[in-house]
Amino acid sequence: MDSRFQVDQVLLDTGTDPAKIQILFRWAGETTLFGLSYQIDQDDEHPPGVTTPSEFAIMTAIAVEEDLLAKGYGVQNAIREPKGDVTWLRWTTPGTR
Repeated sequence: MDSRFQVDQVLLDTGTDPAKIQILFRWAGETTLFGLSYQIDQDDEHPPGVTTPSEFAIMTAIAVEEDLLAKGYGVQNAIREPKGDVTWLRWTTPGTR
């Protein structure tokens, strides 16, 4: 994991349909608690070889890190939506969330 990315919590929001995984994290140099939300489609299967909750948590953290570093998203170019103690991030480009 990149040292700039520190997972705070991973939550399952079942109050929406479909359910969402919410990842709360801190970014180096920022005091803000950031959040990302990923929709879980009911027909999604877990990645091959992932069978335990800790393996799933690692895969989720890697996916978030890839979004923030490799795919052109990022804390710097995100649309920030403060809600309570969390600043939720979303992007309109290069893709949508």
